[in-house]
Amino acid sequence: GKDGNMVESSLNSLSTMQDDIDVLKTRLEQYEQNSNEMKLMTKAVSNIQQDITAINVELQEYKDNWNHNTQHTESCDAGDNAQIQTEEKINMMETELRVK
Repeated sequence: GKDGNMVESSLNSLSTMQDDIDVLKTRLEQYEQNSNEMKLMTKAVSNIQQDITAINVELQEYKDNWNHNTQHTESCDAGDNAQIQTEEKINMMETELRVK
């Protein structure tokens, strides 16, 4: 009778709550995963910033002490290499994120 109905409706409520909480948990796990990926990206970008700064310093030194011919080509090579290295780092980072 009446008690049976109450138990039934309580079970239904609990079942609905469980579903909602499952959805919430899944969503939170996704946020956590995204947050970890963001942390990785931030770290990678910060590493690239450091690389660029170091390259800048190096090129500045080249510029300061070049005698036109030899060191000019050296600094151009350094600039090209630096750019290639940075691009490779970015590609690696993107690949890592896709793998996760």
